[in-house]
Amino acid sequence: MKKSNAEFIQLSLGLCHKLADEKIGWAAFAMICALTETWFNTGRHRQHLNPFRLDLCDTRKWGLTRMHKCRALKFLAKVRLVAVDRRDLNNPLVTLAWEPRYPAKALFSPDDGAVSVVAPQATLVEERITS
Repeated sequence: MKKSNAEFIQLSLGLCHKLADEKIGWAAFAMICALTETWFNTGRHRQHLNPFRLDLCDTRKWGLTRMHKCRALKFLAKVRLVAVDRRDLNNPLVTLAWEPRYPAKALFSPDDGAVSVVAPQATLVEERITS
């Protein structure tokens, strides 16, 4: 993954209330921070990919082992804060429930054969995450 250009991460109050209601542990909170940082770093201004590949997330930087990562993802999926698409077992896709969705679309240019990835307009997400 490229070096992080985020100096801080921003979490909504709705997400913070949901985390408090679910009484999450440190590993799940660290996973949320790692996923939020990765979401911010994948894409450009106001066009951050969601879903994104899980292998882009540097969880070691946040002190998470493979076991912590697995348990935290299962917990976050159970409380419906993330969705994990495991169709590709080597590179599962993670979708964050608290961020707008910008799925990547590959466009093929017939003129020069180039393939580029663009992000379409975001869909609306709820301001406050409910259980």
